[in-house]
Amino acid sequence: MELATTFLFLGGVLLIGFFADLFFAKTRIPDSLILIAMGFLIGPVLNLINQEIFIGLAPFFSILALIIIIFENGFNLNLKQVVENFGLSLNFSLIGFVFSAVLISLALIFLFKMQVISGIYLGAIISGTTTLTVYHLVKNLRIEQKLKNMLWSESMINSLLIITIAVVILQIFRQGTFTFNIALSGLIYSIAVAFFFGVVFSVVWFYLFNRFLRANRLNYVFTLACVFVLFSLSEVFQGNGIFAVLFFSVVLANLTKIFRKLKFKVPGYKERETAESIDFIRDIHEAITFFIRVFFFVFLGMVFSLKSLNQTTILISLTILVLLFGTRFLAAIITNKIYRGAFSRYISYIALTFPKGLEAIVLAVLPLQYGLDIPFIKEIILIVIFVTTIISIAGTFYGARRFGVLDTETKRQVKKKEEIPKRSKKTKKEIKTREIPESKE
Repeated sequence: MELATTFLFLGGVLLIGFFADLFFAKTRIPDSLILIAMGFLIGPVLNLINQEIFIGLAPFFSILALIIIIFENGFNLNLKQVVENFGLSLNFSLIGFVFSAVLISLALIFLFKMQVISGIYLGAIISGTTTLTVYHLVKNLRIEQKLKNMLWSESMINSLLIITIAVVILQIFRQGTFTFNIALSGLIYSIAVAFFFGVVFSVVWFYLFNRFLRANRLNYVFTLACVFVLFSLSEVFQGNGIFAVLFFSVVLANLTKIFRKLKFKVPGYKERETAESIDFIRDIHEAITFFIRVFFFVFLGMVFSLKSLNQTTILISLTILVLLFGTRFLAAIITNKIYRGAFSRYISYIALTFPKGLEAIVLAVLPLQYGLDIPFIKEIILIVIFVTTIISIAGTFYGARRFGVLDTETKRQVKKKEEIPKRSKKTKKEIKTREIPESKE
């Protein structure tokens, strides 16, 4: 009966996720809200599951979800657009992170009498947005692509910042000393290792794919296996595995454009067939990402504990939430002024889009491995994650109502139109013929 119940649960969650996605397309009410509410009902309200078991799975599940989402994110990014907007994303990320981390740390240390190392650590890991949630909240909105790229890039930069700073803080705690040069060199080394493995893997993958695997029906399995091996190798050599996956996916998605521009020839390479195979991989990965996303939001609702709602954790959490929103709003205004009104009409939406999630969950359990016990860290982070996700979902609802929503079919048509000039004349005529009836209708 337990086995049947487990599969009933899995099937039920996926069905609700599927219909919630359809509901979002029709009503613009985010499916994330429905999924979190479902998890909250299953866990804290009805106690149908053992929360401690799921909380124990948080590090693995979070890393797995982050790898899958980062790969999809990079696979769908336009390298030219990312490079053009990197300065904007970096400035916005640094301004927001520094303001929030400093003010939250000071509040925890002086108002709530936390240890200095504990206050700084908690202030740092809670100051970054999560790539998983930001990506899926933003991707369907009818807003400027430049703003989407900025928010996605900001969340990725935040991931690197909070992970790096968290490790540095824990190393300081363990060693009792801090050397700026060592910390900076370690950061540069981790990025360099990630970049090296990401680029090498993408080139090797591209060669093997075009030479032997383009027509293989299991080429997605090969791709996903490469992603997992890449992440592991980068971590083994003290690089950042997440950024290695990001570099791999971004280079992979843009290699055809790079080869076309450089007129570089690869044995067995046929641009049109390769592009179609990559689109096939992208479609399969989109389904896998949907699966992970649905269970992540349900998981987030399930692991929230009502027992953690004591006076101390609520007061600390509220203080953190106020500071997070205030500093993000301030960072958006400052960055907008620096870039001469680059996104003036979106400031309110940007301020409301600050969800916390995967990275914070992973880093919340990390201090115990270094012998550092931070009181209420798990409870505080879960409360902040839950509330910021709800606020960000409400912000997405506001954004959808104000700016509109792009459905999947529209995005695919736009993508196909962008590819038409690069195809043969025959292909152009075929596409034009297919589009004529649709345009008349």
